[in-house]
Amino acid sequence: MRAIKFRAYNTRIKQYDSFNIQESSAFPYFITSNIHIIEQYTGLKDKNGVEIYEGDIVKLDLNNYGYKECIVKWHKKQASWEFDNPKENYFTSDLMYNESHIEVIGNIHETT
Repeated sequence: MRAIKFRAYNTRIKQYDSFNIQESSAFPYFITSNIHIIEQYTGLKDKNGVEIYEGDIVKLDLNNYGYKECIVKWHKKQASWEFDNPKENYFTSDLMYNESHIEVIGNIHETT
């Protein structure tokens, strides 16, 4: 069974706290606090072994089609993770990419 992990971005001090829901007594605090933005771990890692979370900006290697920078989001209608690039009207809910084709390059809070 994979760990159900989250990270919480603190908007006041502009940094992340991460926690495992099974091991953290702080989870209710993060949920009720209006200074935290909660992001869930997708269960995937990128080509460098970095855990991929909701809100991460990733670079996808599309083989012959070049690279796309996308934001990792939860797709409510399909109950799945998706890669979204609103600038290019491109998204895919297929996270079955080989890990060697995904690289975390930032996140929506710390990358401009």
